[in-house]
Amino acid sequence: MIDFKDFRNPSSDECSENINESKTRIPTKLGRIILVNLSWRGRNYTIKLFFPQVRKPSRREVQDQLQKVYPGSKLWYYQVSDYEPGEPLLHVGGK
Repeated sequence: MIDFKDFRNPSSDECSENINESKTRIPTKLGRIILVNLSWRGRNYTIKLFFPQVRKPSRREVQDQLQKVYPGSKLWYYQVSDYEPGEPLLHVGGK
């Protein structure tokens, strides 16, 4: 006979044993976070990209990385941004 547990009831002791509350730390990397404004398919987007280099990337480097994610996009503006924990961030591959 199979014993089914009710995972919908949070007050159950069996349910609390099965919740995994472990956290993972992403290794620290040295680089720049770039705030990018772009247009793609008729809509404007603002995203943050992480470049694994200390210097500010050129406009051409930012545009090349955008084409990998948003093909045919138009780069309007980019600037160095501060790190804000919890915000989504797109990591760009290193050399």
